[in-house]
Amino acid sequence: MGGTWHISDLHAAYAPLHYILLFPHRTPGWTPSLCLHPSGANNDREKHLTQVGFYSFHLHTCDSEFPIIHLGGQLFQQYLYDMWVSANQNRLHLMENNQQTLCASLYSGLQDVVAMRDDNLNLNDIGRCVILPSSYIEGPQYMN
Repeated sequence: MGGTWHISDLHAAYAPLHYILLFPHRTPGWTPSLCLHPSGANNDREKHLTQVGFYSFHLHTCDSEFPIIHLGGQLFQQYLYDMWVSANQNRLHLMENNQQTLCASLYSGLQDVVAMRDDNLNLNDIGRCVILPSSYIEGPQYMN
């Protein structure tokens, strides 16, 4: 049972375990299965709560609650940074895993490499290109 455990940033316990001082009551964090309006039935059309939406909601203060995370100083800044990096990383993973949906085959450089007709062509050296949509703010298409 000893040893170290890896807890994904997609797990509800990620933030409470990493930032114990900010979450003394072990308030659960975001998970991909959170729904905006959970219903009792298993409905595929339920709208899931995004990671950015979840953390944006929790950054607002409420008069009935003590704003403990806002009083965390540099720890609060580190928390904001970690949650932003986590959301950005998960968005990039989503784009990487849905390249067919994003029509990335239109941008494939494989056809260009094959068109060069190099006799010493090794397909293992080519790699995999991931196309970021223009809606991704930090991507090159958005910058153009």
